[in-house]
Amino acid sequence: MIALIDIGFRTTDFVVVEMQKNGSFVPKAKLSGTVDEGVINLHRDIRQVFKTTTGGADLSESNISRVLKNEFLPYKGKRIEFSEAIQNSKQSIAANITDRLKGVWAEESDLFDAVFLAGGGGELFESFIQPHFDHRLEKVLENQFANAIGYLRLGKALSQQQPAKKMG
Repeated sequence: MIALIDIGFRTTDFVVVEMQKNGSFVPKAKLSGTVDEGVINLHRDIRQVFKTTTGGADLSESNISRVLKNEFLPYKGKRIEFSEAIQNSKQSIAANITDRLKGVWAEESDLFDAVFLAGGGGELFESFIQPHFDHRLEKVLENQFANAIGYLRLGKALSQQQPAKKMG
């Protein structure tokens, strides 16, 4: 049994598959699903801190990226610190994701052969989710492109199995 947690911008998707002897796999629908938590929740929290601190000013996506990189932002000659807000937000979002996963997986997750972490949010939330899984998560390399790479590999494998259909 192998699990994948894919933390995306708007949602976190999770799937569990049972590997077969021939190398194929069977998805376990009861152990798979979506959590309405993702990177967008972190962006929302950063925006809220900025609005509260500045008296209502809005923050662009590019400036949110600056905040995530530097954990502060200059505003009218002063420095607005975001490190505590970022840490608290990540902790809260990770807890919401893992609570849902634990609710669906229950003790089943203790028996998984591997649990992989992917998606653009995988990098952002890894250190906050790892403790909930006894530090067993394996981060997928190029995690932001994991879906695209997976679909490409699946497409290649399927195209090699079936003869090409003629167009026309």
